[in-house]
Amino acid sequence: MRSHLQYSWWKYLAIVLIPVIVWSSIFNSLRTPDPDQRVHILYVGSHLDTQVLQSKLSSALPGLTSQELKSVTVTTADTEAMSYSTLDARCFDYDILIFEESCMPEKVGQAVFVRLTDALLKQFPQAVYYQEDVEDAGILTYGFCISPREHTPFTDCYSGTQRCYLFVSPRSVNFDTLNENGRAGNDGALKAAQYLLEKTP
Repeated sequence: MRSHLQYSWWKYLAIVLIPVIVWSSIFNSLRTPDPDQRVHILYVGSHLDTQVLQSKLSSALPGLTSQELKSVTVTTADTEAMSYSTLDARCFDYDILIFEESCMPEKVGQAVFVRLTDALLKQFPQAVYYQEDVEDAGILTYGFCISPREHTPFTDCYSGTQRCYLFVSPRSVNFDTLNENGRAGNDGALKAAQYLLEKTP
């Protein structure tokens, strides 16, 4: 018996651990909100109080959208690791990406994001656009500029002096189909962006 246990102990350990791991994975997947049940914002910079902004958004969004949201987060990214491929991957996890000017990669609009549709731009009257000159296509709009001198919910939580730039994730399903993705009525990220910029039609 002792010899059997000496060589087969790992089998008994596996019998105990495998059900625990499987059940933990199942519960974690059930707890993680679907993309249409959350609004996640990524900030690339070092001068934003993300906790205060997250709290403001969590309080404001239920009154701005009828979409059921289980999670609203504002996260700061490591500014040293923002390659185009990293940002492209982040677009799957975040609805809105905001860059402090000195942390924004060159030509990030055409490298990572997509041209904003006219229908989406109409949802932000009087907004200042972030544009890039694209070869063979001319000047295209990819995002929105945020001046630190403006008084908005975003700048209330921002202590920097540089401009910031807000981009819409092309993968987000929460822009009411205005980014050519998602389902009509899922407008949680659209309302969050309007709230941050304080621009509504």
